Amino acid sequence: MVERFGVTASGREVHRVTLQEGPLAARVITFGGALQDVRLEGLQHSLTVGSPDISAYEGPLAHCGTIMGPVANRIAGARATIDGIECRFERNFLNAHTLHGGGGAFHERVWELVDHSGRHATLVLVAPDGEGGFPGTRRVEARFEIADRTLSLTL
Repeated sequence: MVERFGVTASGREVHRVTLQEGPLAARVITFGGALQDVRLEGLQHSLTVGSPDISAYEGPLAHCGTIMGPVANRIAGARATIDGIECRFERNFLNAHTLHGGGGAFHERVWELVDHSGRHATLVLVAPDGEGGFPGTRRVEARFEIADRTLSLTL
């Protein structure tokens, strides 16, 4: 099931997909590719930190359940050599380093829902060449799936 989840501060619409098989249910939102909620039949609480409000993902929950990228940590000095070419990245941490890829970080973007069923959802994000200083256009695909009572994420 796909439903409207909310609207970001910048006016982008965010959707939520519910996946379920047997006693396991998961909800994924298109903002940050976040795993918003995981439920197991018989438990009264979610198995993940999440919120029913999109503004939480733009604030205090910005790193909860989201897909980090293009870097899942820091690049010291905001520079690296890739294929023999020195690349300089956005300095967004202590004005000296790159953290999670800078302003175009994947967890701060609305992903496109390209495929879904009751048991899976596929989200896609395209990051253009040069964004945050990273070379090459990157197409990132995230597939969430519940099968055999197991939730998996394939990137």
